[in-house]
Amino acid sequence: MVIHGLNQKPSTMQWVINKLLNQGAIVVNVELWGHGNNPIPNSDTAQVEKRLTQFKQVTWTQWMDDTKPALKFITETCAENNLPKFFFGFSLGALVGSSISMDIDFEFDKYFLLAPAIEIKLWPRVFIGLLSPFPKMVVRSRTPVAYRENQGTPVSAYKALLKGAKKFRKEQPNINNCLIIVDKKDRLVSPKKLKRFAEQQNYSIAIIDKRKMSCKYCDVGHLVIDDESLGEYSKFVSDEISAFFK
Repeated sequence: MVIHGLNQKPSTMQWVINKLLNQGAIVVNVELWGHGNNPIPNSDTAQVEKRLTQFKQVTWTQWMDDTKPALKFITETCAENNLPKFFFGFSLGALVGSSISMDIDFEFDKYFLLAPAIEIKLWPRVFIGLLSPFPKMVVRSRTPVAYRENQGTPVSAYKALLKGAKKFRKEQPNINNCLIIVDKKDRLVSPKKLKRFAEQQNYSIAIIDKRKMSCKYCDVGHLVIDDESLGEYSKFVSDEISAFFK
């Protein structure tokens, strides 16, 4: 299972998906509410605006429910073919995937989390707290246009993310064999807190530093999903993905 980040086109997880396919994996790319064709097929400008309106109604429970059809397929396919179940997620997607065992009787054998939105930095929490009385407000997205799904992100979506992160930290689900990769200068999640979390849970973590690299989006610390956002670290991430299958 692969899940994208907040206000990110699910299709931009293709670099990760291709790496998984090269390992012979069967891949399910989940589209969370407000993204891709969920809940409205993205076919024209009017539909895009309509989907953004629907995005304003999102809840943490809705995002968790979005994973259920994929989990059913994965359960049946892996049981039939005696296959292990792996999860790969970025940011919000990493949080959703690693939270599944809290509400659904399902666990993956391994977890690969790219900049997981588990330990959110203080300033985003304060910012959303100040805007919480205005859940329908759309905050202009700082995500590069090439990756951006909607023109902005509703405050309600940020609140849903923070709710999920709070629940995760409170319940501390066991996510088995886990690797976390995060950039040293991530502006959304705290590498230091993620490192502390990983050490407490005996998970593996790699903190990279894209400032030393040369790539199109190396200045966007939170983005760590492909060649253009990882630079020379793309080989490191690719090698780690391959290692997951050994």
